[in-house]
Amino acid sequence: MIPEIEDYIYTKLQADATLTAIVGTRTTNIYGSRATLQFPYVVFQVTESREFDTMRGDGIRLTIEFHIYDVAEGNTNDNCRNIIDRIRGDAATQSNKLPTYGFHRRVPTDLVSTWSASQFINTGGATAHERDVLHYIETYEVTGSIGT
Repeated sequence: MIPEIEDYIYTKLQADATLTAIVGTRTTNIYGSRATLQFPYVVFQVTESREFDTMRGDGIRLTIEFHIYDVAEGNTNDNCRNIIDRIRGDAATQSNKLPTYGFHRRVPTDLVSTWSASQFINTGGATAHERDVLHYIETYEVTGSIGT
């Protein structure tokens, strides 16, 4: 399920015109060389945090981390704040609480396999700033299942 969720996330990030206006095509699930990266950029990673199985089905909980980077010197955090807002989305302002963009409360209904998945849920954020680089981390969870 991890490759499918990675593809799903990448496709959704690339389809967000407002986000790509900020970061261009610098959204990936692979860390590149800092020497060749341009700021700002986003790296995401998907990890299995727990598996739970029943007699007739398998389940898995995935953790997704979005790492948002921008240059620190003279920065007002506008890029990072806008990127985080686009990743989180607008679910809180929607009457049905489902986002028109972003991941919080998004249900990935268009996965290509027989896996089904629950909503993405934002579970928190953190920072890992370095001397010359802003680094924000946004964490989400999603649960997938297969079988009956």
